[in-house]
Amino acid sequence: MAHTSCGVFFLALISILYTQTEAVPLNPTESDYTHDAVLDNYNKYKLFWKFDSEKIVFEVHVQTTGYVGFGFSPNGGMPGSDIVIGWVKSNGQERFTDRHALHYGEPRVDDKQDYTLLYGAEINDHTILKFERKLDTCDDAQDWMITGDTVRLIWAYHPEDPVDGQPLPWHGRETRGVRSLYLLDEPKVIELEDDVKMFEMLNSNVKVHSHKDTTYMCLGFKLPEFNGTHHMVKYDPIIQPGNEANVHHFVVYQCHGDFNETAYHNYSYECYTPNMPEDLHECDTMIIAWAVGGGPFYFPENAGFSLGGPDDPTFLLFETHYDNAEYSDTLYDSSGLRIYYTPTLRESDATLLSLGGITSPLGTFAPPQAESFKYVAYCSSGCTEHALTDPQTNETTDLHVFALALHTHLAGRAVRVRHVRDGVELPQIGADNHYDFNYQEFRSFREEVIIKAGDSFIVECEYGTMDRQTPVWGGLGTRNEMCLAFLYVYPRTTLLSCLTMLLPDSMGQALGVPLTYDNTYTPQVAGEGISFFDYLNHKNWTDESRSSLEMAHQQGMVYEYCSAYDEDDEREGPSPVYFPEPVASPLPDNNRQCPPEDDGNNNGGGGNGNVGSGDEVQSNGCGPLGQCWIATLLCVLIIFVTLN
Repeated sequence: MAHTSCGVFFLALISILYTQTEAVPLNPTESDYTHDAVLDNYNKYKLFWKFDSEKIVFEVHVQTTGYVGFGFSPNGGMPGSDIVIGWVKSNGQERFTDRHALHYGEPRVDDKQDYTLLYGAEINDHTILKFERKLDTCDDAQDWMITGDTVRLIWAYHPEDPVDGQPLPWHGRETRGVRSLYLLDEPKVIELEDDVKMFEMLNSNVKVHSHKDTTYMCLGFKLPEFNGTHHMVKYDPIIQPGNEANVHHFVVYQCHGDFNETAYHNYSYECYTPNMPEDLHECDTMIIAWAVGGGPFYFPENAGFSLGGPDDPTFLLFETHYDNAEYSDTLYDSSGLRIYYTPTLRESDATLLSLGGITSPLGTFAPPQAESFKYVAYCSSGCTEHALTDPQTNETTDLHVFALALHTHLAGRAVRVRHVRDGVELPQIGADNHYDFNYQEFRSFREEVIIKAGDSFIVECEYGTMDRQTPVWGGLGTRNEMCLAFLYVYPRTTLLSCLTMLLPDSMGQALGVPLTYDNTYTPQVAGEGISFFDYLNHKNWTDESRSSLEMAHQQGMVYEYCSAYDEDDEREGPSPVYFPEPVASPLPDNNRQCPPEDDGNNNGGGGNGNVGSGDEVQSNGCGPLGQCWIATLLCVLIIFVTLN
């Protein structure tokens, strides 16, 4: 018990030292955490974390002296969640258990405890819990496997400790929530050039709506005159102090088309509403994305994103997503981004490669009332062969992929970018099987991915349309759909876009509807006198028809747009209309290394599975009696020296 006594002495010391001071933000117990995020909208629940190839360490600081809950949810709700609950009693004893939720209500204690409590304390009015777990506990029935996917973290807390042996008191509506994060992002820091300059894209005292909890604000931004080509080498967020819990993410789009850029510079409006200027609908190529929990983004030391050159963007659309859970009428914000650029050009120009579906009404179409509908787009080996082969020397260029952003709209549930070479599927370039439209960010790779001439790609997007009574048409609006992957690559080549769409004839064939075309090339249902669009809009969709259309995406004829086919290129490219080739050697489903199932008695280091039983769950064992005696003596000496 000496270990417990030492903990009590330390808590008593801390209480004495802070008696005459106000509560201040607490520092984490370690200085090497690589990530942190505020999970709630009141700055009362903060998370720190770090990870390696096998495990992840979390530390939560919560403004409460009661219990704290933290977990992983498949959709933001409790059912199916993996949860830990812990608290520190007034005598310094910790309670901590690994649990799972089958429904809304008190989560059940897991059969096997896969979380280990490393530290627990109450300091001022905060509870601190530090704990670790394996990324893959192999407990699929009761734990959540942590991958590179978006994770929906659920959190809760209560002002009081539970009574031993009694059910947990309900946390209430105001002290719970959900926050989407990437937990396994790889932070990188690259030394910048001595002559680096910067400019800022900032909202200007924007008033966030008080009648709804989510607002998207857009800002037109004309880039400064660069007087020659420069390289963007870094960007990082500027969050207005006090608004850390309200600024959810930034997305910056490159604009295309010919319009009066000066007229729209610093023009602010609510995105995706009728007030959105028609000209700015052409701003659809994502070039920057930052989300809560993320830090600065660095370009590789040998590449930068070109600005100021003849083919570079001159106008951007800056989108900010705000959370206003308390419906505050006094929430104003001037947050934004700081862009770092240099006239010292790096070895290569970085650029964006867009893969996925052609954004048009039929190009990214999804039927209604689908639990899961898999849409598939392609990029052929002919496109990459043409783009990455020099027509004069026949030499090929390799592309280096160093970051990726995935993009769908509200119906998107998962996105995967599959990579194929000579019929053999390589590891996926990127995937998010728990995609969240409200959480988008470019994600740097630990190791760059190489694209070679002749490689091909398959982009899969899964849509959930159970809340739609009519079809989801492809388009730029959030109620329409897109299926895109934006890859940061270098060097810059003619391979900027490789997009496909299923031909209307293949769609009609899958649905048993022959098509004809009028003089505007609009598909018509043969002999019915109605357009194919009207037919799809009024069709009685069944599981069979949805399945047939899904199969057509894998076997039907597609049209491909490949940016490499330049009008000035005299080489004859492959046909833009083709049947996708099946992958000869697909990637295995997974390569998990899980041991044979044990007898279920392994409770790990997190506790005995019986919260409230009276057993103490401590962060460390006492060890040999001599060590406990020494630790207790040290505690007494420290307190004596401090107080004198």
